[in-house]
This record gives sequence, C-alpha cells and structure tokens, in this order.
Amino acid sequence: MDNDFGFFLEEKGSEEKVGKLRRAHLSLVQGDCREALNLTEEILESNPMDVDALNLAAAAYFNLDELTTAAALFRKVLLYDPDNAGAHHNYGLLLERAGNPEMAVSHFQRCIQIQPDFPESYIHLGNILETLHREKESAEFYRKALHRLPEGGENYFQRGYLLNRLGEYQQALENFQRSIAARCQEAASHNGMGYVLSALDRDPEALVSFNRAIALNPEDASFHFNRGLSLLRLQDYQEGVRSFLHALELSSSLWGAVMENIRLLIEKAPCDVVIELLDKAEKIRPGRPEIPFFRALLLLEEGCPEEALAGLEESLKRNPGSIQALHLKGTVLRQLKRYDAALDCFDAILGRAGDLPLAHYGRAAVLALQGRAGDAVAALTAASQKDRNLLDRAWEDSAFETIRHDPGFLRLIRARNVC
Repeated sequence: MDNDFGFFLEEKGSEEKVGKLRRAHLSLVQGDCREALNLTEEILESNPMDVDALNLAAAAYFNLDELTTAAALFRKVLLYDPDNAGAHHNYGLLLERAGNPEMAVSHFQRCIQIQPDFPESYIHLGNILETLHREKESAEFYRKALHRLPEGGENYFQRGYLLNRLGEYQQALENFQRSIAARCQEAASHNGMGYVLSALDRDPEALVSFNRAIALNPEDASFHFNRGLSLLRLQDYQEGVRSFLHALELSSSLWGAVMENIRLLIEKAPCDVVIELLDKAEKIRPGRPEIPFFRALLLLEEGCPEEALAGLEESLKRNPGSIQALHLKGTVLRQLKRYDAALDCFDAILGRAGDLPLAHYGRAAVLALQGRAGDAVAALTAASQKDRNLLDRAWEDSAFETIRHDPGFLRLIRARNVC
C-alpha cells in the first residue's frame, strides 16, 4: 500500500516540460527514483515553484526512505498549492510511515474533502484507525473505499484487501483469485489469498499460496512472516521459526510481530526450537531486551527460577524502563520467597507507570504471604478498583491462603459481584 501516490499532472507549460513530467512519473512508477529525481531537478532549475515537479521529487525521496527531504518538499507543495489532494495524500503516507498517525489522518481527511473519489486515502484512514483500535470507524472508511473501487483490473487486489479487512473472507478470496487470473499484483494477491485462507482455517491451502507469493517475490519479508504463522498453526514449529528468521533478515520492521509469537512458541514448541529462534534473533539484532526476557520465560517453564532471574536482570540492564520485565522479576522473587525484593519491584512499577492493577495485585500477594493481612487487603482493594476480575483470581491464588479467613479479605471477596 506504500506506492499508491496520487498525482494530478496539469500538463501546462512547454511541451518539453510536460514530456519530462510524464517520464519522471513513469520512472517513479517503475521504481527508478533516481531517474525521476534527475528529471524533476531539470524542471525545478528553471521553475523552482513547479508543484507537479516538487510533488514527484518528494515521492521519489519518500521511496528512497529520505523522509526529511521528502517531508520538506511535500510541505512546499502544500504551501504553493494547499488544495492539492494528491500532495495531502502523499504527505499522509509519509507521516504514517514516520509514526505520526494523528497528523497523517488530518492530511488523508483533507485529501478526501478536496477529492472525495480518492479510495487510497479512505484505505489508509481505515488502516490507521484500525491500529488505534477504532474498528467501527475503520470499517466505515473501508466500505467507503470499496464503493469507490469498481470491479476489474488492478482493483481486484484492492477489493480483496478491503473485503479481507472487513472480514468478508469469501468475497475477498474471489477477488484475489480474479487478481491472480488477471496477473495484477500477482505475488501480493497470492499473499492476500493465503491470509484469507488462514482466516478460514484452511492453513494447508494458505501455505501453498504463501509459497507461491515467495516464489514470485522472495524479498518480501511479510510473505515469509505470514508463511511462518501458518506453519505455527499447522504445528510445524521448526519450519515456522525458520520463516520468521528469514523475515527478520529481510526486514527488521517485523521484529515486534515475531516477538509477539514467542510466548506461544514457549508454550507449544520444543525447547530447542525456541532456543534456535532466540539465538539467531540475537545475532540479527544484538542487545535487544526481548531476548533475555524470553529466555527467562523459557527457564521458568523449565522450572529454573534462579536462572530466569539472571535473564530478567540482563533484560532490565538493556531496558531499565521495562514494566513487563520488572513485573516478571517481582513474580519470580515472590516464588523464591525474597518478599522484600519482590515488593520493591511492584513499588517501582507503581512509581513509574501509575496505578497499574497487576502491580497492586502483585503487592497484595506478597503482603499476604508475609501475613500482613490489612496491607494485603488494602493492595487488593486498589487492584480491584481497576479490575474486579482480580478478586476471582485472588480467591483461587494460593498466595492468599494465609489470609483466606481474614474478615477484610472475605468482605472484599463477597462484594466482588456487587457493582
């Protein structure tokens, strides 16, 4: 979705200039960004305020990942031509990539105010709102985009993408099949079809689609990552890990997505498979705090809390502000009956991150184990004010065994279903 630039070439001026603009646009579409820049710079030498040339140059710098230069050029375009819908869309793309979703949304919205029939801006608005967990608004923009995309040609892929986002998988599948038959974005269409088949619990077929996508474009990291997900669902953990590692070697941007799946691997996969992933991931991105953290989780699964504690210390050394690692450290210290040190961890979390219910709960469990019933009830009360489900958890938690008959604890538990 990153190259759906909208350009409105007015084709005014000399025939030579118009020809250069057309050639620059074609070079950009074909991925020859340096040639596009050469052509636009020739135009800008004689006319530095030419909006079309500036917009094409900005897009070329964007594709070359020179975002600072691209941003400056997009702002210049919008200064000279504030109602340029294509420039608003393109600048929105840059802001989305740069991690500024709020400003990106404003430019996509401005684009569709100026040019309502601009499906790409609706799609990106939907994508951003989906990442912000505003699913209802996101779906509305996807549907608006869908209504503006007629069937046929390149639009089959876009329609498949939108229908997939809307959870209308059978229609999405049909559009991806048509896109493949028309040889439009063939590799991405096979990948999209694989994603839909996986959502329909048809992972063996999904794997075939992902393999076809990779055969057509082996350098796309997302294809390898999606293949890895299907392999995990098919319980082929070793091959799934290899796909994840290949994805990471191609693009570090998938680091977070791979890390999200390690907990599942720790629970389900053989230990040596998880170790292989962690060892190789450490080589790909050395010094990352997630690696010793997940090693600690793996050691806890194997019943080695002291070794796990050393891993958590290393993780916190790499990222001292990690609430996740600090919470797990407190939990491990509690298991090791080092109660004062565990309390220090939970207190540190509350000092750094505010009123987190799980930190209050962790304190309550430690205080109960110390026999400090009143303090434990006070901490559990603070936890339950944020999350009443923690009272059910406390009733089942053996840490509270020593205060199970305390009147304050019993009053709190009895009141757990009272709104």
